Formats: sequence, C-alpha cells, structure tokens
Amino acid sequence: MRKQKWPVWIIIAIGFLLIVFLFETTEQKSKGPTLVIGGGPTGSTAQNMAEELAMILNRQNLPLQFKARQTAGSLENLIGIDKGNLDFALANAEDSYLRLKAKSSETPSETSRTVLMVRLFGSYVQLVVPKSSPIKVPTDLQGKRVAIGSPGSDSAIIAKRYLQAMDIWPRITPIYVGYELALKELINGSVEAVWIMSGFPSEAIRAANRSNPLRLVSLWDGVPVDPVSRKFYQDYPFYDIAVLRPNVYRGQPDIIFTVGMSTLWFVDKDMDEETVYQALNAVFNDDNLALIHDKYPAAEEMRLINTLTKMPLPMHPGAVRFLRERL
Repeated sequence: MRKQKWPVWIIIAIGFLLIVFLFETTEQKSKGPTLVIGGGPTGSTAQNMAEELAMILNRQNLPLQFKARQTAGSLENLIGIDKGNLDFALANAEDSYLRLKAKSSETPSETSRTVLMVRLFGSYVQLVVPKSSPIKVPTDLQGKRVAIGSPGSDSAIIAKRYLQAMDIWPRITPIYVGYELALKELINGSVEAVWIMSGFPSEAIRAANRSNPLRLVSLWDGVPVDPVSRKFYQDYPFYDIAVLRPNVYRGQPDIIFTVGMSTLWFVDKDMDEETVYQALNAVFNDDNLALIHDKYPAAEEMRLINTLTKMPLPMHPGAVRFLRERL
C-alpha cells in the first residue's frame, strides 16, 4: 500500500508550531516561578494597576514571572498574603491600618506576613455641584439630596464619617448610587450634589463637565487646623489632608482642600530583598512611570517623591533599601 505524503506547507506549519511551543516552554522555565499580585474587581483602578505592574515587571530581566489576580479588594488581598495565596497586593490605607496597625482580633498585627513596599497613589473626595449652584461650603448641603456612592463603598463610608463630624449628616438626604449614575442625576436635577471618592482627575467628572459646567466644593476652609477637623483626622488616621491643584477640570480655577486615602503596595515579608528592590527600581523607572501616567491620568501623582505614607506600618527591607538610595 502506497504511503500518503503530507503537503509541504503542512509539514512547515507543524514545524513552526513546534518551534514556538519549545521556545515558549523554554522561556517560561528560564523566567522561573510566577509571583501573584492581588488587584481588585474587574475594571477597578486597583485591578488595572495590578495588571500594569505585572506587565512592567515581566518586561524586566528578572528570573521570575508576575501575574495580576482579580480579587474582591483590599481586605481579601491582605488576607491573601497572610494565607500565602498572594505574593504582592494593593490595598487602601483604611483596610491596611485596621488590619495591620490596629491589632484586629481576627489577625493581630504581630502575626501578619504582610509588610509595606510603597505608597502608589491616592483617591480623593471630590464634592461636585453645578457651576451655578448656591452650594459654596459643606454646610450649604443641609436640606439637600446628596449622592454619596454605592452602599458600603469607600465613598459612602467616608461621606457619612465626614458629614457626621461636621454635624451635617442628619440634615441631608443621602442617595446611595454609583458616581456615573450620580453625575447623570446631578445634571438632570434629581440630586443637588455628588460626593465622589476617586483618583484625581476623575474621567467621569471631566466627561460630565464638558457639556454641563460643574464645580468642586472644598471640604475645609484652607488646611484644616480647627478642633473639629483635628478630631476627624485623629479618629480616622488613615485619611490624608489633601490639596487638589486648580485648572485640572475646565472652569475650576480654585485650589480644593479635601480628604484623601492612599493606595499602598504590600508584599509577603519573606520575599527576598533583591526581588522587592528590583521590582521597585523597574516600576519607578522614568520611562515606565511615563507609560503609567499616559494610560491612567488619575495615577499621575505616582512618582518617587510621593512613595512615603504617614502611617507607621512595617516595611520590607528591600523597600527600605530602595527608598534610602533614591530619596
């Protein structure tokens, strides 16, 4: 029986696929084990940033691979490092403080495997009203319908804390909706102010402001030094005194004094010093930072000068070495 011959193009194609397979397999072996970065829900700033960090680190000449993992958010990430499910993680300052510094009964800080690398960027309260609104200061919110964020969100939680501290909370009608819907409600007049906790600038605010002039309202009259504001920051030490620069939003010439909260980058304390040091060197390389700023305007403040946090959290030796050399 005559043996059937395969066409030359099929043989070439099979050979090419084998070469690609062998190359990828060899490359994976040469890159070594995979380290996992905990991000956040799909589409969130934290998840986008975790994916960006993984991409940057995978382009470096490191004997490792990096992968971003979608998670429920900060608390799951911190628990993930402690349980050995994650190697790196992004988490907001509040969850980090309450778990690592406040000695929660669930996981005392002395037994945690989670240590700090650096501060990455912040989210900021942006109290938005129509440009023609009579609301000039926070006390003008009394009697108004204020959209404060989805139930349980960072935005809604900080809104209630701040408005209670200012004795305004009982005198407003809080509306629990996400900020994109809230801005639509503001434009059609269903609410009179929108409280947004997001990166600065917010693309949602920029988009709404193009066709419907908006204005930000300061939460404080200058840098807060009065007893009420001092007590607010004493009660909630994970919040930052924040100043938003003018002219970032069209028609917003004023400096805005507000409240911020940092997003921090954590790592397992047993991660070797050189890996953490090289990871920070890669991410805070000028070219890589420029790429991040281009893709994520709200992370524009992610710069070497802003890597420190006011919270006294334990820090990885590789991060200490990096900061001592670069700052």
